[in-house]
Amino acid sequence: FKFDPELKDKPSKFEVHFVANKTRYSFYLAVSQERIVSERLTAYQKGNSLDLYTREHKFDRDVYSINEDHLVGGKSLHDAWKLLTGPQVLFISQAVANSSEEINQLRIPHKWLTDLAVVSSGMNALADVAQRLVADFPRLADTVTKLLTDVDIPVSSIKSTVIRNGTTNGDDSDALSAKSLDTESKIKRIFATTKVETRLRHESSLGSAEFDFEDESEGTKSLIGFALPWASFLGMGDFMPTQTTLVIDELDSSLHPKIIESLIKRLLAKELNTQLIFTTHDTHLMDTKLLRRDQIWLTERDATGATQLRCIHDFEGRESEDIEKRYYEGRYRSLPFINE
Repeated sequence: FKFDPELKDKPSKFEVHFVANKTRYSFYLAVSQERIVSERLTAYQKGNSLDLYTREHKFDRDVYSINEDHLVGGKSLHDAWKLLTGPQVLFISQAVANSSEEINQLRIPHKWLTDLAVVSSGMNALADVAQRLVADFPRLADTVTKLLTDVDIPVSSIKSTVIRNGTTNGDDSDALSAKSLDTESKIKRIFATTKVETRLRHESSLGSAEFDFEDESEGTKSLIGFALPWASFLGMGDFMPTQTTLVIDELDSSLHPKIIESLIKRLLAKELNTQLIFTTHDTHLMDTKLLRRDQIWLTERDATGATQLRCIHDFEGRESEDIEKRYYEGRYRSLPFINE
């Protein structure tokens, strides 16, 4: 935070609360550019909080406090985990990597944390990956096609072909697997050596016609990208892991507000054990018929230049009130000050 020089050498702190396998957890992390400064995993059982382990960097060494009565594995294994954990490595990650499948107490919260997917560069990168997956798993094309037609984009079929060194390769040994979705470098390496050609067949009152992917509108490209996390929410069989939490920056990019509203309604109607977190400038979505007041959060830059995050639920009001109208009336703040 450049406005406060005193914070330059202080760690960044993160805390996330989540539910995995019907158990609530809290994971705390303080990290600097050089090392992990603090780490803690807390489980909540029958309303009581229980620290499974804590890690603090003090006096040039890591000091651990491990709950031997509640953390499985035993003291000898716990000591081995500590010795193997480097300054820039999470203790929970090292513990999971060096334990058998039977020791799954830490594996459950670790899986939630590692499955957390964040899309911060728009849908273009996801659209590239979606095309590649359609080429490797043609069945995914049906999912993408249905998503497009459901939101009034008349595409009847999608076909992607992998091209390597200028030739069609039907059996690509570097086929993009589900695990590689978590590794950006692997994705970049695959796309550096291959090219995907995608053609979409559109229908109209005059007949049908094929379009190259490059000819499509930015909105259609964004939806093709969104089809990937959409399929992961639905748990699309053997080629897509079921995604539990997805964070998307500017979900409404190049998409009509009614399309975004429709996608949110579909996701809520399925009542899946999933969570979608997204940012948007589309105030049309500030509708209590779509989302509860506690599901809508606003950002505001304060006098120091820092961003404050506030929930609509923290302001006085009724659950059925017109949130969008009250927002523009300044009831919730978070409006830009524009010099006329």
